[in-house]
Amino acid sequence: MNGALDYKIWEPYKSLLPIPEEEISNNSALTQNPGY
Repeated sequence: MNGALDYKIWEPYKSLLPIPEEEISNNSALTQNPGY
């Protein structure tokens, strides 16, 4: 998947989730996984 497209899809959810920025950074690999 296109990384920029994943960013556009995932970015709005990051602001809604009560997750620390560090944990979001650690979970960024999920958006890069084709199977996700």
